[in-house]
Amino acid sequence: MSPIPNPQFPIRMVIVGTSGSGKTTLAAQVAAKLGIPHIEIDALHWGPNWT
Repeated sequence: MSPIPNPQFPIRMVIVGTSGSGKTTLAAQVAAKLGIPHIEIDALHWGPNWT
């Protein structure tokens, strides 16, 4: 994968899977390869230490 050539057109990507399937790991790796931010929905919705 290469970085996004035109940052004026943002990419929104959703990775879906069951608990413990590696979604966060995969998403972080894809974001790093593409040079885009990685945002976890749990971090936005629940906040830190929600359990």
